[in-house]
Amino acid sequence: MKRRILMLAVCLVGFFSLSFSQIHRWTQWSLSGGYESFAHTFEKGGKMFSADFDLHFNSRWYGSLLVGMSGYEGQQTDVLHYPDEDICDIKNDKKTQILFGIGPGFDLFGNQLDRFYAVFYGGYAIVKYDYEYHDENNVKQFPDENKNGFMGMLRLGYEHQFGRSFTMGVFGQGEYAGGELNWGLGLRLGWRYADFHKKKVRK
Repeated sequence: MKRRILMLAVCLVGFFSLSFSQIHRWTQWSLSGGYESFAHTFEKGGKMFSADFDLHFNSRWYGSLLVGMSGYEGQQTDVLHYPDEDICDIKNDKKTQILFGIGPGFDLFGNQLDRFYAVFYGGYAIVKYDYEYHDENNVKQFPDENKNGFMGMLRLGYEHQFGRSFTMGVFGQGEYAGGELNWGLGLRLGWRYADFHKKKVRK
C-alpha cells in the first residue's frame, strides 16, 4: 500500500511539472537517491529516494514539492546473563518513512549552467519502526511504533546543467521526522522545462 501511495505521488509530481512548464519562468522535476543516517537505531545507515518538483519565477526564490521514501534494517547482539552461562542473541530493527513536503527554496549562487541552492520543506511523515529487545526476564519482545506527524527538512545542494535540460547534482540534508533528527547525502538527477534554452538566475 505504501509503495502505491508513493508511486501515485511521483506521478502527480511529473504531471504538475508538465502542466506548469508553459506558464512560469522555468520548472524542474528531479529524482534523488542516497544514504541516510537514522538516529537511535542499531546500525544507523539506510537508503533514501525522493521525487521533487521546483517552480521558479523571475527570482532567486522558488517553490518546491517533495515526496520521499527511506528505509533502514539493522541488527545488534545482546548478551543474556543466566546463572550458569551467558548467551548471545541477535535482535533486529527496521524503520520505513514516507515523506510529503512543500516549501520555499533559494538559489544561493548561480550562472547559466551551475547553481547552489537551499530549500526547506515542511509537511507530514508516515513513520513505522519495528524493533526487538529483551525484557528483565531475558524474553524477547517485538513492539512496533507508528510515529506519524510533522516533518521538516533542509537541503543544501549543487547541480550542473548538461545541454538544454538535463541536470545532475549532489546534496546534503538534515531531516526531522518521527520525533528524530536524521541526516543524509545524495545524488540528484533532473529535467528542466523553460521558455529559454539555458536557465539564468537574475541578480
